[in-house]
Amino acid sequence: MSTDNATGTSVSVWKGGAIFEHVSPTGVSYYTDAALGGAHNPIGPTPMEAVLGALTGCTGVDFVSILEKMRLRIISLRAETSCERASDHPRVYTRIHTDYWLETDPVDMRRALRALGLAAGKYCSVSSMLISAAEISYTLHYGGEEHGGVIRDPKMAGQVEADQAEAVPIPITDALDLHTIPPRDVRGVVEEYLREAAREGLREVRIIHGKGIGFQRDVVARVLEVHPLVESFHQASADRGHWGATVAYLRQAPSS
Repeated sequence: MSTDNATGTSVSVWKGGAIFEHVSPTGVSYYTDAALGGAHNPIGPTPMEAVLGALTGCTGVDFVSILEKMRLRIISLRAETSCERASDHPRVYTRIHTDYWLETDPVDMRRALRALGLAAGKYCSVSSMLISAAEISYTLHYGGEEHGGVIRDPKMAGQVEADQAEAVPIPITDALDLHTIPPRDVRGVVEEYLREAAREGLREVRIIHGKGIGFQRDVVARVLEVHPLVESFHQASADRGHWGATVAYLRQAPSS
């Protein structure tokens, strides 16, 4: 989900001892350092410490992005990551756990858990690479509660199990934001949303699919064209998302 370059070249230059200066593909310079015996005052993290920072930063930026799209204003966010490593070389990480302390306005546990589950288990590239060797888990401290999740099967890179052991439901309001929904799930989510919205008595809803290249807009249009509960639909007005959203008018849901 992050906008890192798909390709690029990183340059590393030895500076003596265990110190290397690295220049990232985007031109940012940083150091890694590691004790080779004796007294040592490092000028940067060890390479393995840098991996932990990369994991937290990668998950964190996606977490922040999804929370913002869910309209949860972030007041503060702090993460602490602990780890265990194999005793034998190459001493890979075998367990990584991150505690997240989050404050938002408003407080919405369901949306926050959904956002962290997507960030940690689906969108973070670093996490997806590490799970072949390590169990990656997290705890969210939020709104006076604690909830956790774990990527428990290295072969199931995108599958995150939360404490609730079931998917977090999306609240039914007069607007559905598809930005955090995987493309393969858009059709099913829209169809179910329309059924539930009609059941809740909503007669006008707005589906926010984004502008992009039009893939999600086309999927939404195809669903609306044939859905039995849709009376009509049109592009949203400029103040409601313009061509990044579609407004649909619903028929009354049949009595069950």
